[in-house]
Amino acid sequence: MHPFLLPALRLICKTKADCSALNTKTIIFGLVAAVAAVGIAAIISSLIAFEGGANPRDPQKRRAWFWSVLSTALVAFFSYHQFMVLPKVAPAWMGNFLKFGMIPGTVVLLVTYLVLGFLFSRFLFRSTKLSSWFPASRR
Repeated sequence: MHPFLLPALRLICKTKADCSALNTKTIIFGLVAAVAAVGIAAIISSLIAFEGGANPRDPQKRRAWFWSVLSTALVAFFSYHQFMVLPKVAPAWMGNFLKFGMIPGTVVLLVTYLVLGFLFSRFLFRSTKLSSWFPASRR
């Protein structure tokens, strides 16, 4: 076995302190992933050109990309932890990690993404292309 691969293959969550640190890192990773995903969604939305006419379809495209980036971020978050982190967690601590790390990390990612998207759409960039993420109701 190559000596550089040995640290990557060892368990990183063997004690309560290790699992607590891993849980905190997972929640922080969810927060960072949400901010990065909102940035990616903003870039994609700004690249979609305005369409003229009576019934333009560009707001629907931007909204669809917003929700697609969210679903991609959630799948990427789960995949990363399923294939990169969970194999390093000792079986005795698996339930603890899933309950206090992965699920709250996913909730943090979801809530942060939606709150930032709503704030960007309704308050910060309401006269730009990002306003189509959460459009104001028409009465």
